Amino acid sequence: MVSLANWFLDTKNAFDTVCGRANDLFHPTIRLGVTGLSQAGKTVFITALVHNLLESSRLPLFTAARQGRIRRIAIDQQPDATIPRFDYETSIDALCNDRQWPQSTSNLSQLKISFYFDPQKTINKVFNRKKFTLELIDYPGEWLLDLPLLDKSFQYFSKKAIAVARTFDQVPEAADFLATIHAINVHDHIDERTVKHLTLTYLNYIRAQRASEQSTTLFAPGRFLMAGDYEGAPALTFCPLPNLNDKIKPNTLAGLMQSRFEAYKKHIVQPFFQNYIATLDRQIILIDALTAINGGGKSTTLLRENLAEILSCFKIGRKSWLNQLFNHRISRILVAATKADQIHHSSQDRLQRLTSQLIESTTNRAQLDPKSLAGLAIAAIRTTREATGKNNDVPFIIGTPMAGEELDGNYFDGNTEAAIFPGDLPDNLQEALDASRSGNLKFIRFRPPNGLREKPLPHIRLDRAIDFLIGDYLQ
Repeated sequence: MVSLANWFLDTKNAFDTVCGRANDLFHPTIRLGVTGLSQAGKTVFITALVHNLLESSRLPLFTAARQGRIRRIAIDQQPDATIPRFDYETSIDALCNDRQWPQSTSNLSQLKISFYFDPQKTINKVFNRKKFTLELIDYPGEWLLDLPLLDKSFQYFSKKAIAVARTFDQVPEAADFLATIHAINVHDHIDERTVKHLTLTYLNYIRAQRASEQSTTLFAPGRFLMAGDYEGAPALTFCPLPNLNDKIKPNTLAGLMQSRFEAYKKHIVQPFFQNYIATLDRQIILIDALTAINGGGKSTTLLRENLAEILSCFKIGRKSWLNQLFNHRISRILVAATKADQIHHSSQDRLQRLTSQLIESTTNRAQLDPKSLAGLAIAAIRTTREATGKNNDVPFIIGTPMAGEELDGNYFDGNTEAAIFPGDLPDNLQEALDASRSGNLKFIRFRPPNGLREKPLPHIRLDRAIDFLIGDYLQ
């Protein structure tokens, strides 16, 4: 049964959609959500995307650019006075002038880009559509993982979170959290000191797992790691509990935790979904599939489960004229496996295949329309070049490792190039899911390459990503 509040919000969204689509007849605008799971390189992706669009000379698979129909691309004034502007200039300076990776963004940000082009489709010529606006909405992946909580109970959240923690019981903080929650009686009366202690123990655990080199997954509640203005609020002071009944008594520890879990959904998660996610037209989700695969079957399984839960929250599907007026839907989602430059090109097709198989398995589990989804293996900025051994039998990648990076007991100074054989990827997703071993691949962080100021940022398949996400609007 639909609640009155949800009916009102759906009606409001429908009204806003009608107004927006009427304006789009003459001046199309799409809102592209950009987010990433752990360590996927979201800020680097946005910076490289904007830089290559402004240059548009190294995008052969971006159809409108290849055909020479784009006249000009420019960054516009900030469209929303209440959302911070994505700091493109500082990020590009860090890359090109300092050869350093830009600071990761930890909050919501936005950037507006206008395309001036020669239309090709009859309908665009009829409505004289020669301008198209792209609004990039940048938000942390930690927040995205909260969306599945909207239709979950505290009991379900607790059971799932504790099951995940048990898979990381070799992490001291995870073992400490599990021991702490099982040592209490969740049906005792409320003790605020106990609540704070339990929450801190849970927070220490998810922070430790988040910082792990093998971390590829995110943990809900996502705002625990990026609280922002909500730091210390009661809605961020709870944790999963064991031994819960179907009906929890309100004046107990479990009852307090449950009420704060519901407050978290109502006051933090739901507004974010309604104000931002529900208004998106397209979405890209960046994942660090290489680190997940290197972490073994457990890590790869968790990555797949994260994706399945996230994608199930989106309304995905093609838009008819009637549908797009009254039921705003995300028409395309791209899941991009980043850091393809950390493997030789002979393995990049394998990463592409693994990503596609990951999407297919996720699509089946989340019951989504596969025509609206795509998977790509990309590198927003290519940091390496390639070589082979003397007998052409060992494929190497060559780049400048970051200062302090270590490989086989050797530490790098940040200035010296190194040739590295990263190892071989599994042949298929099932092999990756079944793998019990981890650490067989050799990945290190490389510095951005020299000479970026004089040319468009080098990339792998970034043009294909752009064409999938916005190419149809420039026809």
